[in-house]
Amino acid sequence: MPLHAGGRACVNCGDPFAGAGDLCSECTPDEPRSPRLAGAACPHCHCAISWETIRRYRRSVAKGAIEVLYYCPGCRGVLEAACWMQMNG
Repeated sequence: MPLHAGGRACVNCGDPFAGAGDLCSECTPDEPRSPRLAGAACPHCHCAISWETIRRYRRSVAKGAIEVLYYCPGCRGVLEAACWMQMNG
């Protein structure tokens, strides 16, 4: 429907469309096909993991830096790495 006939413009692509909402039918995302899982899964072995079951390897390195590796308890695949400086005093 043209804008002068009461249509609306899509906020994403700018094409005119009729109906409710801010996006035209081409820019509206599809509905998820399956519900999201409540927990997380390892990208390597797909076993379920949570903050309670995840494993951590922590070490101190030169001049107060702390390194932590977060890894899967099932396959020991590295999920994330973090590093920060420890402040003294």
